[in-house]
Amino acid sequence: LLWAVVVGASTAAGLTVAALGANTRRFCEAAEQALLQSGAALRDPEALSTAVSSLRKLGRLDAALALHDRLVTAAAAVSAASASAVGDGVDARATAGEGMSGEVADGHPDGEDAADAPTTARRERFRLKFRSREDGFPLQLSYGQLLMESERRGDAALTAQLFVAMASEARSSCFRICVLNAAAFAWWRGGRRDRAEALLAEMASARLLNLVSQVLLQRLGLTESDLPPAAAGAAARWALRREHPSDMEKSHSKELSLLQAVLNLRTCDAKSVLAEIEEFGLKRQWIKVAGGEKAAVVDTVIAARKPRSVLEYGVYVGYTAMRMALRMAEWGGKVTSLEMDPVHACITRNIALLVGLEDNMVVQIGHSDDAVPILHEQGHSFDMVFMDQRSTRFHTDLWTLEELGMLQPSCVVVADNVLKPGAPRWLWHITRGQNYSSEVVSVREFGSAETEDWMTVTFVPGGGGGRTFVPPEPPGMAALTAKADRMRFRTVAKCMGDTRKELEDFNKELTHALAAMGIRKTKLVTTVYEGQQATSRVREVLDEAVWTDWQGEDPRMLIRGGQWRTDVSGGERVFPWAKGFT
Repeated sequence: LLWAVVVGASTAAGLTVAALGANTRRFCEAAEQALLQSGAALRDPEALSTAVSSLRKLGRLDAALALHDRLVTAAAAVSAASASAVGDGVDARATAGEGMSGEVADGHPDGEDAADAPTTARRERFRLKFRSREDGFPLQLSYGQLLMESERRGDAALTAQLFVAMASEARSSCFRICVLNAAAFAWWRGGRRDRAEALLAEMASARLLNLVSQVLLQRLGLTESDLPPAAAGAAARWALRREHPSDMEKSHSKELSLLQAVLNLRTCDAKSVLAEIEEFGLKRQWIKVAGGEKAAVVDTVIAARKPRSVLEYGVYVGYTAMRMALRMAEWGGKVTSLEMDPVHACITRNIALLVGLEDNMVVQIGHSDDAVPILHEQGHSFDMVFMDQRSTRFHTDLWTLEELGMLQPSCVVVADNVLKPGAPRWLWHITRGQNYSSEVVSVREFGSAETEDWMTVTFVPGGGGGRTFVPPEPPGMAALTAKADRMRFRTVAKCMGDTRKELEDFNKELTHALAAMGIRKTKLVTTVYEGQQATSRVREVLDEAVWTDWQGEDPRMLIRGGQWRTDVSGGERVFPWAKGFT
């Protein structure tokens, strides 16, 4: 209830308890006291995480921190119960997830029949927000909210304290060092060189320095031998290993494996790191990065538009941000990435430090609803936007940028995953919106040549003119959008089975529905494969191009990371609106 009231009242910028109406203020103050005085009665991770977010929005940081401490304890208890249940051969969800809807192999929560689809959909939305208790998602959300607020306030001490707390919950040295590096970086950027040195000394005493730590030492003008003696007990503190991986650690095992693979490279320049990320995604584990033909679209837009300030929604492990920053290095371009997952933010900051691009690819922690107003307060504006978040939010996020006047004149907006899982409302918005000029580009999914997706490239008037007029939606748009959301929930939620066939069937349905609205692909990316190399190019759709199923072996088994190139020649002909804007 507190969350609903706070979100309802937060339409105005600068929400504080004092700014609320009298009745709302009294309710929020009473709810805060009830939460703080609840003691052991409130130990549910989801409830505590929601309370932390609510109080943070109200500016009650001390209360939010107090509940976060309680959440850390509750999450540790859930994790221990889960680990114990697994060891005893008991379903961990049944033990640790009391009160959560279960999942069964056929993909219907609690074994519901298909007739109970509305209930199923609601529960899938709940799982998307919190996943499951053993995933540690509530704690992850709480850390993200508090880190966003501490960085907004410029409080280096609190930022570092939160990162150190995250590190203390880690079992693997990779995760622990990654987060401690982020803490040392926060101290250094906050002007506290002495505290950065002290933390690095603690890490050295426990043998927890890696290549990124060495880069931080270089930024401080030091070597490991120059570090001051660590405080008494520091080595024992960080050498102590947890018996089981933390929940956040388990839910990010793939990304941490990728980070370790990057740290094992002989050469850690940006191009080598990009190549390793591609190799990892092509040959080892599928990772959601905009590589291959998707990267060709981004590369072509950058070559034609030459942006200087890019806003990215969803940084993940920093692949696209690094690729864009590298392309824009010639003219001093910079990428600012929004990321609500603090672990992804830590991994990206470590990689940025490693390749020397920490000033060119900056991560703003927080959900876009909270993080975009922070960037607005700081005076940011952008001439390019890359959207890779929840696709059914694309149009509302664009509206926010327009209303805040954060788009520079003739800004270009590139959106991914427009067909898979789908963004029908976005497609209507950009193809029918007044003064928008848009292209719909057909691409093959990176690491999955048999899967079609669409990307869009839209040139927006920008310049602080406010929200663009879009005509009313046609009948059926709301239902189509809800179905696209449902497909996303099914592919994100765990234990949902293989949804590939269902997703492909929906893509065909969505394509036909969009065609009936007059929305079709206008460009496509073609790729020439030669041995271990591939070259992609964006070109016109010369006829009513029909998707052709991939025949033969997927080329990802042949191509080497770093050998997938983009032919950007003729970019201004492919996207004619870019001509003259450079």
